Amino acid sequence: MRLWDRKGIVQKLKEIERKENIVVVYACELGSRAVGTASAHSDYDVRFLYLRPVEWYLSVMEKKDVLVYPLEGQEDMSGWDMIKALRLMQKSNPTLLECLNSPIRYIEHGAILEQLRRLAGMLFSPKACIHHYVKMAARNDRQAWEQDQVQVKRLIQVLRPMLACGWIERFGDMPPVPLRALTETLLGGEDIVRAEALELLEAKRAGSRTLPAVRMQSLRHYLTEQIGHYEHTTREYRAAPGGMESEVDALFRAALKEIWSLEGWT
Repeated sequence: MRLWDRKGIVQKLKEIERKENIVVVYACELGSRAVGTASAHSDYDVRFLYLRPVEWYLSVMEKKDVLVYPLEGQEDMSGWDMIKALRLMQKSNPTLLECLNSPIRYIEHGAILEQLRRLAGMLFSPKACIHHYVKMAARNDRQAWEQDQVQVKRLIQVLRPMLACGWIERFGDMPPVPLRALTETLLGGEDIVRAEALELLEAKRAGSRTLPAVRMQSLRHYLTEQIGHYEHTTREYRAAPGGMESEVDALFRAALKEIWSLEGWT
């Protein structure tokens, strides 16, 4: 199995550019490496946004707007066409927003991404993101507990979404991706819960698959309360503001102009 590193991932992205005749405007890491829970054997989870030449968009035919390429021995590299990414941004799609906030970035066209992040913040919907995170947490919580053991990975996938909800409720914007930052900010006054959350994080990084459930009881109680709270209050949060279609279109045109050095475009 090939061991991937930053240089190898960028090289693979450049190969995809040549094969597909695209320009990758942004590429980042998601999953455990971005969250800060990766073990020595964790897979890579590379996501990227790309632009095709102008002529590709001047067609009435529906075309594929997603690219998926395998990394040998690892997860796939998944890419979204910029139009798809912008449409997801208008819906405040949490996966896209986490991509934009990832602490591990392989490729970034700064001016485009600066505008993209600014517009994503203006279109941010607490309601859409909390709805997504609480569903994710509830689903994983049902599968995490096994008699006297708890699945470490599953419980991480309960903890982080619930802390993300807490961040959105407190600050009103998209939460950071790293789990430790969420834990330190939101569980600072919860000594026992915080200690169990940090133990869980370290167990995941060490490669542990399970922990004794008795060591996670305070965290379990806290998460059960949080899931119930957000399941009943999601509807109270602000939805996406809507509109701003002209700003989204302008960003797309500006990105095309920058990447393909177009003259006469406004």
